Amino acid sequence: MTIIRTALIALFLLNSASLIAATSAIVYLEQISSQATATAGIALLDTAIKEAEVIQQHTSLALQHSANLEWMKTHSRHVRHALDGRGTGPGLNVGLIRATTDIVDRVNLAAAATDAVPAIKVHSLHIATSAKNTLALAVTMLRLTKQINSTTSVATAASLSSQLNDFADILIQGTDSNGDGKITWIKYEGGLMHCKKHLKLLRAAANL
Repeated sequence: MTIIRTALIALFLLNSASLIAATSAIVYLEQISSQATATAGIALLDTAIKEAEVIQQHTSLALQHSANLEWMKTHSRHVRHALDGRGTGPGLNVGLIRATTDIVDRVNLAAAATDAVPAIKVHSLHIATSAKNTLALAVTMLRLTKQINSTTSVATAASLSSQLNDFADILIQGTDSNGDGKITWIKYEGGLMHCKKHLKLLRAAANL
């Protein structure tokens, strides 16, 4: 009886492991793109894009009164909240930094999954690189918001706010860093739209 029971348990565990392996890559990818599996019903990539849109809005607003130090500081705090999710302010209270970090983690896990087909491995690299580009820029922008809030100079705040606005436009669309006339997923170029593009390509190529 013990031998039979042990054999049945072993068979159950083997089948369970096979099931997990067969779905693991998809599970990680769904966390990026599916509202049904996301925290608070908002997928990671949608969260990142929405936070980036809030950042764009408030960097633009800051420049509307670039001679008003308190005005620029107020909007830089809104930008900071959308970047790191701390405190209160407009946005989803998650922060672009956390959302893009989670995207990188999930696509790396998907690519490393035992069931990851070549299309998942290839496009996961493209998604991760574009997300890392956005993350690096977001970290730089967070530092600029802190500098704005610590300065007593209107001119300095205006200059830093202008830099923030320039960077905000890159978060989603990316930038042509190598001057070849196009923006791709490569390091220093692709933004959140490239994450979205390659996620779509991945799903088509892997029949997901």
